[in-house]
Amino acid sequence: MEYIKDCIAYVGSIFPMVNPFSTVPLFLSLTVRMTMEERVKLGDKACVNATIIMLVALFLGTLFLHFFNISVPSLRIAGGLVVSFLGFSMLFPSPNPDGIDPNSASQSSVNYAVIPLAFPSMAGAGTLATIMTISAINASKESWSERIYSYTSSSLAIIIVGLLCFLVLRTSNRIKKFLGPEGIDAMTRIMGLIMVCIGVQFIATGVGEFKIVHDQKYNQPISVQQVQSATAQTPTLNPLVPITLKNTAQKKEKISEAPQSAPEESGTVKNADNPQ
Repeated sequence: MEYIKDCIAYVGSIFPMVNPFSTVPLFLSLTVRMTMEERVKLGDKACVNATIIMLVALFLGTLFLHFFNISVPSLRIAGGLVVSFLGFSMLFPSPNPDGIDPNSASQSSVNYAVIPLAFPSMAGAGTLATIMTISAINASKESWSERIYSYTSSSLAIIIVGLLCFLVLRTSNRIKKFLGPEGIDAMTRIMGLIMVCIGVQFIATGVGEFKIVHDQKYNQPISVQQVQSATAQTPTLNPLVPITLKNTAQKKEKISEAPQSAPEESGTVKNADNPQ
């Protein structure tokens, strides 16, 4: 029972990041000129590839990034560039799309099953970052039994997420029949604009994470003792006295009394030097 609860918890953390419902418009726009059989094959391959990518990220993702010295922000930026490029191609399609031969179309469907459907649409940078975090938590377990338990439960959760993606893409044909060719064309262009925005957001997030890592690496935090010593060394400023007519009159009286007191002081000095 506890194993099922852990699997459901993993599914709840991974499935929102995959979000196969956001892949449906992209899948429909890429399969406009495909037959029913080609569309089904493409959806199946995309779900299988996404599941494989997530499983590889679970078991080898952390080692892969450390081995090639690749950070998660750079992964976000790379995914953002790919998404932006595909979004521009959907916003401005080729003027003669019907002149593509079937061989090139079938080859492009194989490519679409990996990029952009599997990566970065379903198994994107956010999904991989989440899975790598789960992998790091699993690797930090003390005993081997706990590690095996965590890895098996998280692997089963990824397989369940792949099956959910498979069901969502299989039902996309009904959406295609409901929209029609004009609706699909409008959705393609809108989805292209959204993909450009998503790609730019991926790039901006990656650049922001690079800045955070740079600040944490090169900027040393200021300790409490340094702050106290800095405040102790700062000179204290006396409050300014407001200028009034009464203050100016008192200053004039002091200035007028100063010459009168000077001779008295000089006389006392002479008497001290010449005693009678």
